Amino acid sequence: MGGGPIRKWLVAALRPDRARIRGLLSAALAVAGGIGPVQAAWTEKQGTGVVIPSYTYYRAARDRDADGRGADRKAYVKNEFRIYSVYGWTDAVTLGLDGAARRVRNHAEGAQGEDLDWSEVATFARFRLHRWPRAVLSLQPLVFVPRKHDGGADLERDADKPEAELRVLFGRSVILFGRAGFAVAECGYRHRLGDAGDQMRLDGTFGLRVRPRLSVLAQSFNVVSTRRLRDDGPPDYDLYKAQLSVVYDITARWAVQTGGFVEFAGRNTGLGRAGFLALWWRF
Repeated sequence: MGGGPIRKWLVAALRPDRARIRGLLSAALAVAGGIGPVQAAWTEKQGTGVVIPSYTYYRAARDRDADGRGADRKAYVKNEFRIYSVYGWTDAVTLGLDGAARRVRNHAEGAQGEDLDWSEVATFARFRLHRWPRAVLSLQPLVFVPRKHDGGADLERDADKPEAELRVLFGRSVILFGRAGFAVAECGYRHRLGDAGDQMRLDGTFGLRVRPRLSVLAQSFNVVSTRRLRDDGPPDYDLYKAQLSVVYDITARWAVQTGGFVEFAGRNTGLGRAGFLALWWRF
């Protein structure tokens, strides 16, 4: 019989989860704590998509200097409301829109906070370059437009000029312990207009469906500056973040996701932790 029956079993085991894997990736990456990681390697089928509103509570109480050394700081607290959506223009092209509003309370001496207002918006398009039976390679350009933050940008990350990014994404379906899952690796270059330093964005995701309706996601999001400035000036920072979350399918169209992330290392910025909750709708 050779490997024929085993191969057929693997293909059959993966096939029912392909659509859910696309939606799972979109939801997981949309609420990862920023515009940078809103990517997924798979494209949506033509005429279908995902809409995800989310809420994130974030608190930073540590700083990192130009050498990565840490010190305590007065708390920086952010409440963020985000809405993310993707739509399959064709089977090989997905269009996306991501926007956020935030409320900031910065307890550092002399700092100001921000009342609830829109914070940023990004548009992107994902182009499928090649598809294998269990893998995909995509290219994604993105344009990010921030609002000028008057008093809350004390983590030394915010800039007030548009940014443009080009990202390569590779995703693969997997079987682990008899359960369907996926892995995604991403590499992007972000050009920041004005004086802010350009960045490399290196992200990874692993997801596993542990129950028929329950999936677990482990993710890493990494920002590395290309300039590495040491003095005070325009935003120029490194940031390394780990995230864990679960997604529960309420129905075939509705799901809820909850989890949290921790910023465990960085340079020229504050480090914080966050919890989030998202409700997403597939159409």
